[in-house]
Amino acid sequence: MRFAADSDSELSRGYCACLVSALDGARPEEVLGVDPADLAPLSTPGAGSRASTWHNVLVGMQKRARAAIAAHEGRPPGEPFPSLVIGRDGAVRAQGSYAEAQAMFLSPDKSKISELVKSLREKKIGIVAHFYMDPEVQGILTAAKRHWPHIHISDSLVMADSAVKMAEAGCEYITVLGVDFMSENVRAILDQAGFNKVGVYRMSSDQIGCSLADAASSSTYTNFLNEASKYPPSLHVIYINTALETKAHAHEIVPTITCTSSNVVATILQAFAQIPDLNVWYGPDSYMGANIADLFQRMAVMPDEEIAEIHPSHNKKSINSLLPRLHYYQDGNCIVHDMFGHEVVEKIKEQYCDAFLTAHFEVPGEMFSLSMEAKTRGMGVVGSTQNILDFIKNHLKEALNRNIDDHLQFVLGTESGMITSIVAAVRELFDSYKSSQQSANIEVEIVFPVSSDAVSNTSVDGSHHLSSSAVTNFDKVSVVPGVSSGEGCSIHGGCASCPYMKMNSLGSLLKVCHQLPDRDNRLAAYQASRFNAKTPQGKLVAEVGCEPILHMRHFQAAKRLSDKLVHHVTHVPKIHWSSDENTKPEQQTNPPKKNQKNKKVAGLVELPNNHIERKLLLGGFVEVQASAASSQEKKHSVTIMAKKASWSWGSTFSLKKATKAPPKIQNDDDSKLIDEDSLLTVDDLKKPQLPDGVEPKDLPMFFLLAGDREVRATRKACKNCTCGQAKAEQKVKLDLTSEQINHPRSACGNCKPGDAFRCGTCRYRGLPPFKLGEKIKLPN
Repeated sequence: MRFAADSDSELSRGYCACLVSALDGARPEEVLGVDPADLAPLSTPGAGSRASTWHNVLVGMQKRARAAIAAHEGRPPGEPFPSLVIGRDGAVRAQGSYAEAQAMFLSPDKSKISELVKSLREKKIGIVAHFYMDPEVQGILTAAKRHWPHIHISDSLVMADSAVKMAEAGCEYITVLGVDFMSENVRAILDQAGFNKVGVYRMSSDQIGCSLADAASSSTYTNFLNEASKYPPSLHVIYINTALETKAHAHEIVPTITCTSSNVVATILQAFAQIPDLNVWYGPDSYMGANIADLFQRMAVMPDEEIAEIHPSHNKKSINSLLPRLHYYQDGNCIVHDMFGHEVVEKIKEQYCDAFLTAHFEVPGEMFSLSMEAKTRGMGVVGSTQNILDFIKNHLKEALNRNIDDHLQFVLGTESGMITSIVAAVRELFDSYKSSQQSANIEVEIVFPVSSDAVSNTSVDGSHHLSSSAVTNFDKVSVVPGVSSGEGCSIHGGCASCPYMKMNSLGSLLKVCHQLPDRDNRLAAYQASRFNAKTPQGKLVAEVGCEPILHMRHFQAAKRLSDKLVHHVTHVPKIHWSSDENTKPEQQTNPPKKNQKNKKVAGLVELPNNHIERKLLLGGFVEVQASAASSQEKKHSVTIMAKKASWSWGSTFSLKKATKAPPKIQNDDDSKLIDEDSLLTVDDLKKPQLPDGVEPKDLPMFFLLAGDREVRATRKACKNCTCGQAKAEQKVKLDLTSEQINHPRSACGNCKPGDAFRCGTCRYRGLPPFKLGEKIKLPN
C-alpha cells in the first residue's frame, strides 16, 4: 500500500509524515496490525486537539487497507448508507432513495407557507415542535419562522419554556407538534406560569404515544420504584420523556427529579456529591441507564484532573464508591434508537470509521461505545439532539475559519427528523461566511444509518418475485424510505424514523389553525390533557407532576439540587444501632443479635417522636424515651433511647388484661316514663291499603295478611336479590292491576320483547327490550 497525507497544521503534518514513512509500502495486513494505543505515548504534551492526529490518520489508513483486502479477495464494496450532501452554495445533493425522501421537503411549497403564516398571525397562534418532526412539517415551519417569530423547533426540554415566552408575547393558542407527554408538559407549565386561558392543542384526535413513556407507566416500573423506596436515602432520576401522571405517582413513592439526555450525568454526579450514601435510581430508558453506568466506569480509571473537569466535587475514589449505588431500569427503550444495534455498528466501523460520529444517549451500548471512542479523539459526540446539532455547527465553523477545501462527514446517530434543522443550520453558517475573498469548497455530508429492516424485497431491476436466497443478499435489494412493518419504521421515513412523531402531519396543523377559536368544541379531542385527577395521597396530579420538573429547573439555574428536594430525600427515619450510651449513633450500623440484652438504640430522626416511639415499642423495646436535641446536633432532630427487653427469647408469661366495669344505670322511680303510643304519627296509624285491582291472592309469597292488615314476613329485598322478592316488590310498587302484572302488553302487544317482534313502522324500533314499568322517552 502507498500513502500520502497533508495538513494545514505543521504539527499535524509532522504526525502524518511519521505515519507515512512507517507504513508506506507495507502490506494491508501489516497496516491493520498497528494498535492505535501504541501511538498514545508519542503525542506531544500541550498539543490540544492535535494530540489525536496519530489515531485519526491511522484510522483512515486502516479503512483503506480493509478496502484493499476486500478488492483483492473479489468482494464487492458494501452498499453505503444513504446520505445528504450540503454544498457551499446551500444546494442539497441526495444519495440514496431514503435521503431523497428526506430532501424532498427541504424546499417547501410557498403557498402552504403563506397559508400557515396568515392563520398564525390572524389568530395569534404559537407553535412548539420537536426535532423529530416529519421533514415536510419541519420544512414548512423553518420557512414560516422568517415571517412569524412564534415558531420554535427544539428538544423536549425547551418546548414548554418556549410556550411560556409565546404566551407572554400575546399568543392565545399554542399548538404542540410532538407526542402526548410533551403537550401535557406544555399545558402544565403554562398553568404553573398563570396562563390558564391559553389553549394548548395536539395534532391528532388519536393518542400519540411513546415507547419510553409507556414503559414508565407499566406495573414493572412501579415495582422498580417500590424497590427503590426500601433503600433510603434514594433519589429517582426520571427521563423527561415520560407522562406527567407518571412523574406525579413516582414522586410520591420516591423523591424524583427529571433529567434530559444533556444534563443527566451532571444531575446524578451532583446528587451523589450533595447527599452522602445516596442511592440513585434512573429510568425508564435502559440503554441510557447502561450508558451512564458505562461512562462512570470509564471515569473510574481516569486521572483525578480529568474527572474534576467533568465534575469538580468528584475524584477517582468517589466515582468508584458511587458505582454500586447507581441503579437503572432494565426494561424500557426508544424504538427508534434501538435500531442502532450490532449490524449498524459493524457497518460504521467498516465504512465510516474516519467520519464524525454522533449518537444520542438513548442508543444501545455498542453504538455508545463506538461514539465514546470517537469522542476521545475529537471525532464524536454523545448527548442530546441539541448537543448533536451544536457539535456539527462547531466543526463546520472550524472548517470555515481554516478556509481550506474539506468534506465533513457526520454519521447521524439519532432520529432522521433532525436533518431539517441540521440543513438549516449549515446553510445559515455558509451564508454568514460569504465574503469577497475566495471561498474554499467545503461540503457537509449527513449519513443516515439504515438497518437491513429498512430494505425492501424488491430488486434493483424491479422484479417483485425474489427467491429467499436473493432476499438475503442485501446488495441486490433496494433501501426504501420506509417499511410497512417493523417497529421504528413508517411510510414517511426509514427505520431511524419515529412513527409516533410522524402522526403530527401538516394537514392536522392546518386543520387546527383554521378551526381556532373552537367555539363549537369541534377540537375537543385535540386539546392537551389538563389533569384534575388526584394522586393516591390526595394531591392534584398536575401539581405533583410539575415538582420533579421544577427541581430540574432549579438544578439547571443553580447547579445544585434544591434544599427542598434534599430535605425530601433525607426526610426518612434512620435507626443506628450502638452498644452503649457513650457510643455515637453513626459509629455502628449493625442491629444487635438476639441473645444480647439491655442494649440501647439511638436514632437521629426527622419524624414526629410518637411515630418512632410506637415503632420501637412494636419492635419489642421498652422504656422508650425522647431527649431534646443538643446545640451540636442537627436542626429539627431528636435522640430517642430505648432498652431491649430483659426476658430471654422463647419465654412466656401471662398478661393482665384490664377489665372495665359496666356503666351503672341510675333509675329514679320518681322520673316520668314516655308513652310509646305518643311517638306514633297520624300516618303511622293508617291502615295499609292494597293497590287497586290487586287481590290478596295476587300478593307475592313474601307478604302475609293478618286480619285486614298487610304484614311483611321478611326484610326488604337484598340489593343483588336472586330469589324473586325484588321483582315481586317492584310489581306492587308500580300500582298495576292483576291483569297487567300477569300479562304485560303494549298497545299492539309486540313492543316489549324488542325489535325482532316490533312492526316496521313502530316508533320504538332501535330501542332495547322494555323492562316492566320502565318509562321510555323517544328522541325528538
